[in-house]
Amino acid sequence: MKIDLECGDVLIKRASNGWVVMCESEYDDTLTITSVYEDPINSPTGEAESLLVLIRDQFPTHVQSKKHGGLKLEMRPKGYSFEDDPIEHIEHIKHLKKEVIKLKSLNRRAAEEIRGLDDMIIKSIEDNKVIEYPEEDKAYFAGFSSINLLNRLDGITNGGYVENYDDLHLEMKKVEHPSFYEGALVKNDHTPECKWHKDWHACDCGAFDK
Repeated sequence: MKIDLECGDVLIKRASNGWVVMCESEYDDTLTITSVYEDPINSPTGEAESLLVLIRDQFPTHVQSKKHGGLKLEMRPKGYSFEDDPIEHIEHIKHLKKEVIKLKSLNRRAAEEIRGLDDMIIKSIEDNKVIEYPEEDKAYFAGFSSINLLNRLDGITNGGYVENYDDLHLEMKKVEHPSFYEGALVKNDHTPECKWHKDWHACDCGAFDK
C-alpha cells in the first residue's frame, strides 16, 4: 500500500537494525526526506535508545526544556524491580516511618511548650511580677526546656520525645519490631484481665502466641 505524505506528516517505520523516519520536505512538496536512526551495537536496550534519539530529534517542541513543559525522556538500563535493593528499600521505608514518628513527637512537645510559656506569661502579667523559682531551682529559668526543644527542631541536637507519648511510643515499637507486635495490639485480642491493658509488654493471656 502506497502512503501519501502530506505537509506535517511523519512516518516512522521499524527496520531490523533501527528506525526509519520519512516526512515531506518543507521546501519542496515533491521531495520526501528520509532519516535513519540505528540501534547501538551490542546493547540490550538498543531499540529503545535509538527511539529516544528519534523522538528528541523529530519532535523537539514536545520535549521538556528549561522553560517549557513536555515529555521527559531518559534511558533506564534495568527494569524498575531491579533498580533498588529490596532490603535496602525496606530499610529506607522503615527509617522514614521512624522519622515521621519523631517529628510527630516534636510537634506535640512544641505545642505543649508554647501553651506552657503562654500560661507563664499570662500569670506573670496578671500577678504583675516576674516568675520566681524555688532556691533549689535557681539555675532553671523560663524557656530552658524551649531551648532544648528548639535545638532538636533545628537539628543541633538529635532525638525526639517519642517516649513521652504512649501512642507514639507504641507506633515506634511496631515499626522497629513488626513481627512481634503484629496481630497482638488490638484491644479485643486480649482478655479483660490481661496485664497488656496497662503495659503492652506484659501480656499474660497468650495473645502474642496466637
